[in-house]
Amino acid sequence: MIDPRPAFIPHPTVQPQSRPLMIIGANWFFTVGMIVFVLGALATAGVFGYKGYLQRVRAGEMDAVRAREQQLRSSQALEEITAFSQSLAAAQNLLQDHVFPTSILRLLEDTTHQNVQLRTLSFNRGERRVALSGIARSYQTVAEQIMVLESSPHVERVTFGGLASDAQNRVSFTMTLTLRPSAFGYREP
Repeated sequence: MIDPRPAFIPHPTVQPQSRPLMIIGANWFFTVGMIVFVLGALATAGVFGYKGYLQRVRAGEMDAVRAREQQLRSSQALEEITAFSQSLAAAQNLLQDHVFPTSILRLLEDTTHQNVQLRTLSFNRGERRVALSGIARSYQTVAEQIMVLESSPHVERVTFGGLASDAQNRVSFTMTLTLRPSAFGYREP
């Protein structure tokens, strides 16, 4: 402390010391830097938090998928699908091995009159015969059907009979077709 008594030696006068003035730009730079730092820290925390959230959601979805997979495996759906697939494969093999009857069905499809409904079909491969029974709208329709079949190059002979009319004037009939060997390789008319 300074002695308040007068002295012959001059003492420096005590002046309050002031802080040096800060440059306005430096204060602004510090503030912006702090804001950027805080925003960066918040963004980093947000990214890590969101990552944890996504991992929890993913784990929940994986559990749901596993549960559904177990449910499907435990149910009969897989067995039914397998059995259906095997049935389709067997049917495909059966149809591939029986090309002859398939070609006869195509022949009948192409030559059957639009007003004729075939009810039964019986095929004898050894004799190359197809026995049919059906119903037509009229006797005229039966006659037209016979003419169409007789004009086919794949039909050798047409034998018909059993003509009868019902209460609605529909005509039932039976027919036997003797096929030429070319009918078994029939493709299109």
